[in-house]
Amino acid sequence: MINTEFKIVSISFVLTGLALYLILLYGLPFTHDEMDMNSNGIVGLSELSYFFDYDTRPIILNNKECTEYFALKDGLQLKIACNNAD
Repeated sequence: MINTEFKIVSISFVLTGLALYLILLYGLPFTHDEMDMNSNGIVGLSELSYFFDYDTRPIILNNKECTEYFALKDGLQLKIACNNAD
C-alpha cells in the first residue's frame, strides 16, 4: 500500500515539474533557438532560468523604435524586437 502511494506521489511530482517547465518554456517571448545557448537542441534548466529573469527597455535602432530584452542577472542582451510598421 505504501509503495503504491509513493509511486503515485512520485509520478505526480514529475508530471507537475514537467508541466511547469513547459509552461515556462513556451510562456516566454523567446524562441527555442534563442534560449538554447549551447546549441545542443535542448533548453536545460539553467538556460531556462537565465531567460526567465529578464526585463525590457526601449531603444532606437536604425531609426526604428525597438524593444531590447536583457537578462537581469548580468544585463546582457537577449534579443531585440522592432516594430515592423513604418
